[in-house]
Amino acid sequence: MKLQLDGSTAKIKVKTPAQIIKAISNKAYREEHKHELRLKRLARGAVNKPMIKATNKNEYDRTKEKELLEQEDSPLVTLKSISRLVGVKEAVIKTLRDNPTYDMPSPKMARCDGTDLYCRDEIEEWLPFIQKAVAFFPNRKKLIKISGAALQNVTFMKNNLEVIRYCDEIRRKQLLDGRITNGRKDFG
Repeated sequence: MKLQLDGSTAKIKVKTPAQIIKAISNKAYREEHKHELRLKRLARGAVNKPMIKATNKNEYDRTKEKELLEQEDSPLVTLKSISRLVGVKEAVIKTLRDNPTYDMPSPKMARCDGTDLYCRDEIEEWLPFIQKAVAFFPNRKKLIKISGAALQNVTFMKNNLEVIRYCDEIRRKQLLDGRITNGRKDFG
């Protein structure tokens, strides 16, 4: 091992002249046959893709079954399993938890990673009420995506304090002059 300039020790692999010549010839071969090697790699990937996909699906199914069996046996459930029982996303359950009108049972314990655990019996009693409440939740609209010139204008307006101050000044003057009456028509 040699001491480097930064103070660390690193093992430097010394290559023999034969290894250097072999590496150069390999690199030249790869450059010359780049297209053919790419086609071979794609063909190999196409052949192996269904097998890899099936293996991944089997692994996913096995872990999912194991997870569900563990959850069914446990007297405590997480927000993720509650959301699965209700049939909504976990974010909706978090919203319901924070809202006192839905009267969600309080957590009984917490895991070492901070996940709240709820009593399964209390959740099952609460389930019919919440399923009726969730049925009338409106679907959230997607945010508008701004791009191009509109994005530049929005960014400019956000970042340009002089323009914002000027607009605020005009609004303040209009309010003081009485030009803005909030929908009222006072003629006198």
